[in-house]
Amino acid sequence: MIKLSLCVPIYGVEKEIPRFLASLEKNLCDGTEVILVDDGTKDNSGKIADAFAEKHPAYVRVIHKPNGGVSSARNAGLDMARGEYVLFCDPDDQLADDHMSAVLKAIDRYDSPDVIYYNYSVGTDMAKMKHKSVPMFREGRIDKETFVCELAKDRYVRSHLWNKVIKRALYGELRFNEDSSYGEDFELLTELMLRPSTFVYLPKTLYRYMLRPNSLTGNISLDKLLSMHRLAEYRYERYRKVYPAVGVCHIVESANKIVRRICEDGADMDTTPFERVIKDNIGQILFGKDYPFNIKKRSLAIYLGLTRPKKA
Repeated sequence: MIKLSLCVPIYGVEKEIPRFLASLEKNLCDGTEVILVDDGTKDNSGKIADAFAEKHPAYVRVIHKPNGGVSSARNAGLDMARGEYVLFCDPDDQLADDHMSAVLKAIDRYDSPDVIYYNYSVGTDMAKMKHKSVPMFREGRIDKETFVCELAKDRYVRSHLWNKVIKRALYGELRFNEDSSYGEDFELLTELMLRPSTFVYLPKTLYRYMLRPNSLTGNISLDKLLSMHRLAEYRYERYRKVYPAVGVCHIVESANKIVRRICEDGADMDTTPFERVIKDNIGQILFGKDYPFNIKKRSLAIYLGLTRPKKA
């Protein structure tokens, strides 16, 4: 019986994928399968995937498809998956040596929970990675409302799929939005995380995420910031109907980024809607525990009218 399916979209990563496959090779074990999805790559990534599958035919399958984007590739992998659980990985990252064994042990130990969430490390250099954990969580089962409320903040429980092992049945008809070019994980997780009943947290660093240059906030376009703001607003409204305790801190942080970007770029765009988000919640921002000091400081500056667009 296949317990865990790893789905990996592949495109243009011939320099990075050998490192990922080396970490994956250490994890191959009974009860797992790997689906490598060649999304019409033009380099040698697909051939490298084929060679790896030929070396490990009992565990690895390769799908070759026309280029359709990362969401299309993930959907193809999900449709092909046979495991009870599914995990999506990126081919330029790395798995910890005990990744799969730790996940399989947690499935048995905690009586097949719906979601297993674990720590990860992040950085531009594998030798200097920063570990990311959830300080308010303890190992074991996490109450659903607690998990969803933390996900809504998108601070410690981030909207990544590569550190969430999820029962495949929960996806049902849900698929990644193939028309979107940004925030696909966030969009899908908004709906998906309302479906599970049982969550388990493992305080183990099982995934190493390589930070790409375009992941840095300063390099994110205003259009993408606006797109994420809309997704954050939708998530808040969606979750608040189920859990009234869900907070607005992610929307506030998003609004701060947009106002700051408009002002820095001198963009011809009205900042009023985003300033209103901050002004309507200024008391909570200044005195609430969910807001870091830099957000309090920037929000106060916006509230006092000290943040203004640059003149052309």
